[in-house]
Amino acid sequence: MPRNMENLKLKLHTPFDSPSYNLTEKIIQFVAQNSPECNNCKTNIQRSIDHALKNIPTSLGGYIITLSSNNGELAGVSILNRTGLGGIMSEYIISHMAIHPKYANAEIWQKKLLNKTLDICNGDVTFLIKANNPMINACVEHGFEYQRMEMVYLKSSGESIQDQLMAQRAK
Repeated sequence: MPRNMENLKLKLHTPFDSPSYNLTEKIIQFVAQNSPECNNCKTNIQRSIDHALKNIPTSLGGYIITLSSNNGELAGVSILNRTGLGGIMSEYIISHMAIHPKYANAEIWQKKLLNKTLDICNGDVTFLIKANNPMINACVEHGFEYQRMEMVYLKSSGESIQDQLMAQRAK
């Protein structure tokens, strides 16, 4: 366990207190490198950030939470977007959450990042998560439940997820 773990700090970024351009770029790079959900998805991370910070006129906003050391090194990031679907589905979705591998086994920081993420929400929260994500145990301990199997049709490409999985297996 890194010796400076007690010095990590949580910071909340909102549409009214946005991260700098440089920090935004660091967040994108960090999430792309440290999230099991990402597979070179920098464009998707940027879109999630743009929605959270209301950089897109139709977005409902959200939050970005960073966990960083005294020297500014990122240790964790959570990007939370409002859905506008309260009463039908969750009001919020955690679009990205990542912990640096050297902190991932320290459950205290997973829990603190998840606690902060859930504390700022005033409604239900969904986190679409893969089976190999180190955050699973922290999510279950916080009361998250497995509820659905997600099926996605990618209209832009005309391919189904099944087509993509079969293509990956063929490689």
